[in-house]
Formats: sequence, C-alpha cells, structure tokens
Amino acid sequence: MKKTLVLSSMLLAVGIFTGCSNKINLAEYRPMVAQKNELAPKNLTEHKIHKAAIVEFDSYKYKNIDPSKLATNQLKAQLTQSKFVKIDKVLQKNKIDEYIKLAEAEDEGGNKKVHHYIIEGSIQAISYTPTYHPASSWRDKKGRTHHVPPYWSYEVCSDIQTDILDVPSLENRFSNLEHTCINHKGGDNQGKTFFPYLINDSVKEAIKDSADKINKFFAPKGYILEVKRKDDDIIAKISLGKKQGVHPGMEFIIYDLQKDSDTSDINKYKIATAKVGDNTIFANSSWITVDLEENQNLKIGDLVEPNLEEGFLGSAGKFFSRQMR
Repeated sequence: MKKTLVLSSMLLAVGIFTGCSNKINLAEYRPMVAQKNELAPKNLTEHKIHKAAIVEFDSYKYKNIDPSKLATNQLKAQLTQSKFVKIDKVLQKNKIDEYIKLAEAEDEGGNKKVHHYIIEGSIQAISYTPTYHPASSWRDKKGRTHHVPPYWSYEVCSDIQTDILDVPSLENRFSNLEHTCINHKGGDNQGKTFFPYLINDSVKEAIKDSADKINKFFAPKGYILEVKRKDDDIIAKISLGKKQGVHPGMEFIIYDLQKDSDTSDINKYKIATAKVGDNTIFANSSWITVDLEENQNLKIGDLVEPNLEEGFLGSAGKFFSRQMR
C-alpha cells in the first residue's frame, strides 16, 4: 500500500466526527414480526473476550539497521488501543509453551468466556529505491517559464508478515503479508543519500496497516435480536454494545447465513448496511438503523459485523494520507 502525505485541517476532522448524528426515538417504532435464521447460534448474546500475546519479531537487518524491536513495540502499541482484543504480554519464542499452560489453567479455572491467541510477526523484506529526477521546466498560462532543479526521491518499502495462532491448538486462524511503501523527496541541492530514519518510518507504517487487519480479525460478531418499524424505516436491536466496542457513528454490515448444499459450509451474504443510534448504545446491545438491499428481509439471528473497511477511523476513512517529510 503506497502512502502519500497530505496535511488536513483539524476542523475537517471535527466535522467528520460530529456532523453526522444518528439518534433513534424508540417510542416511535412498533415491533415487527421477523423469521428466525435457523443457522444462527443458539445463544445470540454470548461473547468471548479475546486475549493475545505478541511474540517478539526475529532480528532483521538492512544496512546494519535492525528495526525488529521497533516493530514489536509498534505492534503492541497499536493493538493496545484496540477495543476488540486485550494484549496480555510480549513473549520470547521460548516462552510460548509457558503462555499456553497459563491460558489452559485459566480455562480450567472456569473462565470459559476468554479465548487466547498468539500473534507472531516478522519482517520479510525491506527495499530502498533512489530515483534521480533531472532538471526540467514548464510554462504557466501566462507563458512564463519555470525551472525545476534536479533532485533525488526515495521509495522505501517494508513487507511485514503477521499470523494469529489459536491457543492451545496453535492452528493458524489469520495470515497476512503487508507491503507498505513511503516516499521521500530529497533537497534540490542534495545528492544521492541514504536516510536511515526512512527504514524505521517504513516499518512503522507497515505495522500500522498490519494492526488494522488484525483488529478487523478480532472485531466482534453480533446478531439481530429484535426488529421494529416506523413506516418504511426499520431499526434492529443487536447483541453488540459498549462492552464489545460499539461507539457513536459506528457502521455495520448485516449478513444472511446460508448453507452450501454441496459442502455444508455456512456462507454469509450481505443483505444490509446499518448505523448505530448515538443514543441507543447499551452495555451489551444497541439499536441500529437499517438500510436493506432490494428484495431482502431481516431475520432474528442474522449476522452483524462492524464495517471496518475504512480502517480504525471507521466511516470517516483515513483522510490523513501520508507523505514523509
């Protein structure tokens, strides 16, 4: 993923986050009869707490620069902010078995609502590509000539591999290779130069992108519990609330669950988008406004997932793109 930096006004950020209020007056809606999704789990309100340990990155050197410790610390810092997973600790590789035993002991102690994972990461590759741009000139609309002196630019890319392993089985539940590049323009009078800090900056950006994918993996799954209607407007109660990380402005995708007749696999099909009511977020449930796709109906037990396609900023998107210095 290439990143170009554009400075944006903080007023724009405030407008994005505060300008789209979505309040629901529950008293205006009446109960609506809805069928049950037969493929939904029996307990629609059960939630597991996700805990994970991060394994230290293996050493990786590029021109005597080793950003592996930086990568470990950045991944921990990014995921510590997550509302979807709690980071227990950072482990050395020889301590994985010890962590598994502690997790099993916690399960045996009766804490069945906690599920443990191990997150492994490694730097697969780093590249540093200088490009020379010769002097050039251009004319503006008034016919004036402008001269651009020669300069060097640099593209630095990092490949970060991350895997999420189930505990205690150590089965791989998630695997991702993130390729992230940053760009830097040298000074007009600056010759070809090696900037060591660009290596670390590139790794930091790749870790941010990796953490975003990991956060999506841990995002809680909820289900439709109740449906109400006012004229053509539909709202639904879902089994996700403050404790599961729901916050004002959060958007969701609703899926129907269907079984494949050949493989018996359970597949999900998008049937609606939704947005939480800013005033209807409770501890373990929320009410959402629903925008159904054509010829679709809600069922009790339909799957609800946070819409994290725009990253951790949600519907606001990553309006801060980055251009390094």
